[in-house]
Order: sequence, then C-alpha cells, then structure tokens
Amino acid sequence: MLVKGYTKVKLIAVILMVFSVNMFAQQLVPSERSRELGLTERAIQNFAAAIKSDNDGVKKSSIFLAGFYEMKEVVDILVEQLKNEPDPDTRILIALSLYKIGDKKGFEAIERLFKYDENQTVKNISAVIIANTLPEDIKLTEN
Repeated sequence: MLVKGYTKVKLIAVILMVFSVNMFAQQLVPSERSRELGLTERAIQNFAAAIKSDNDGVKKSSIFLAGFYEMKEVVDILVEQLKNEPDPDTRILIALSLYKIGDKKGFEAIERLFKYDENQTVKNISAVIIANTLPEDIKLTEN
C-alpha cells in the first residue's frame, strides 16, 4: 500500500533515522561538510545504526545517503559493513558510496573487494571504480 508516494519501507527508514537509539559507543563528530548540511552528531549516529540495520531497505537507503552526502564520519562503519555484507548488490552500493566519499580507508576497502570478493560482478565494478580513481580524488583525511 502506498501512502502519498511512500512505501512502508521508506516510512520505516525515515522513522528509524529520526527515532533511532544511539547504538554505537564511538563518537561520530560532524565534519564541516556535515555541519553545512545541518547533520548533528545524533543524525550521524542514526545513519551509522541504519547502515547496520537488518532491514535491507533502511540499510541500502542509508548507505546511498552516506555516499550522496559524503559523510566521512561513517567510513569505518561502511568498511566494516562491507566485510560482513552477504548481499553482492549491497557490497557494490557500499563500494560506490565509499568512492563518492573519497576517503583513503574507503579506497583501500574497495581494492580489497576487487582482490578478494568471490562475486565476479562485485570484482568487476570494484575494478572500474579503482581504474577511474585518480590519486587526487582520494582525500587523505583521518577518521
């Protein structure tokens, strides 16, 4: 059933992001970019929780938005999720988000994905990301 253009999954994602309980002890301080976007520490923690969600819609939406908004604060969480993610499509989405964020740790995770992932499509897309990344595209920031 649709409610004004939103599916139940999208509504759940929005509710989770707004009302999610802080599940991480790690402090995720907003970067300058996140502050410009109006993202608070609490909002970033909610993104981090949603990236680890068991709900695929919530997880994929959060991964996409983390890349779209270039949220360097969640790079470590995306890298960890990449290591544990069973779904090849979600691993590809994480790799694309890490590429968009442009952090060195994320790029190293994409290289590992290319070298060691068992899914050929994931390996191929990771190879394309690596081939199209110039050294100046990688932000040498520490998380």
